[in-house]
Amino acid sequence: MPGTSVNVAGTWKVATPWINVGGVWKPCTSVWVRDATAWKLAFESTLILSITTEVTDYNIKDAAIASGWNGTDDISIQLDISAAAIIGATSKTAALRTGGFGAPLKGLIINNAGSIQGQGGSGAGGTAFYAEDDCEITNSGNIWGAGGQGGTGEGGRVQQYSWSTGGGGGAGQGYNQANGGGGRQTASGGAGSCDRGQDDTDYYQSWSGGSGSGGTGGTWGNGGSSGSNNGYGGSNTGQCVSFQHYNNASGGSRGGYSINGVSRVNLTNTGSILGSQVN
Repeated sequence: MPGTSVNVAGTWKVATPWINVGGVWKPCTSVWVRDATAWKLAFESTLILSITTEVTDYNIKDAAIASGWNGTDDISIQLDISAAAIIGATSKTAALRTGGFGAPLKGLIINNAGSIQGQGGSGAGGTAFYAEDDCEITNSGNIWGAGGQGGTGEGGRVQQYSWSTGGGGGAGQGYNQANGGGGRQTASGGAGSCDRGQDDTDYYQSWSGGSGSGGTGGTWGNGGSSGSNNGYGGSNTGQCVSFQHYNNASGGSRGGYSINGVSRVNLTNTGSILGSQVN
């Protein structure tokens, strides 16, 4: 962005212009000069934000307001994320988001050398970065959507009377969350016994149904694996109806997005980006 300099004892130094408004000196947000017949931008101030440690749910607009921006003046921002920094998410929305500035935002540059990590666990994987405004990103670090949860396993059933629930899906990998294995499969159920009831209908005295294993949770940016379809009940005895499948296994949930709002992003990447880039 344009800057301005002054000569101090033979050395040119970058300066920040100030203007006197009603007797009060205030820093200029921009300075324009008349060059022949055209006005040209000579200086535009930039708010520098930095993240050097571990934080969660970072909203750039909120950070700008906390740094003194009044929410209405034109503003340009540079966010520097150090190699030691981790930005994690405690919701599926995003670990880092621009915040939705609207017209006042004249430029947003993000230099990421750290790690931006979506929320894992249950359901679909969480988003790493949500771009609600136009921005430039230079990424030499990590922008990782979380993994999706694994699918549930199939359950075994004894007609409509009894069933064995399938294994639960493993958690998806995310901020402070390793991906998990699915719930373990139980063996096929043993045989049930049956007696004749007073109303001349069959009923079951004992039964047990098997169940399928849950799917493994996805690693960074990947969907979870499907649960297994092997939940069988045991064999029948007497006049009872055979044991059977209870419910089918489910597929795993999708992986988290690395970037939601990629159409607003001018991206230069030499680092690691895991997960789909959408919208």
